[in-house]
Amino acid sequence: MIHKNRVYLLDSIYTLIEENPSITPDILADKLFISVSHLRKLVKQYYNITLNECITKQRLHLAKQMLQNSSNSLLSVARRCGFGSKSSFYRAFTKHEQITPMVYRQNTPI
Repeated sequence: MIHKNRVYLLDSIYTLIEENPSITPDILADKLFISVSHLRKLVKQYYNITLNECITKQRLHLAKQMLQNSSNSLLSVARRCGFGSKSSFYRAFTKHEQITPMVYRQNTPI
């Protein structure tokens, strides 16, 4: 059974990423008042992914919402979701979704 404080901490990770998609692991750990190494360990233990994968997955979740609900340019979506460039956004999106962001948008009604 997961301790109540740990559940709060784990839930807070996604909230903090959603509030600031360009957040780094160091800043995320600072906001949660734990060390980066402890945060990495918790994420791996409970989500079975790395902290960087966790951040990327949340950024992509936000990007998919923006692609579905706005007509913002792909560069704008990439930047608002914390990606450093359009190409890093395309690469991550295509890796996780097996289609490009443009195809995703075209196949999703606004």
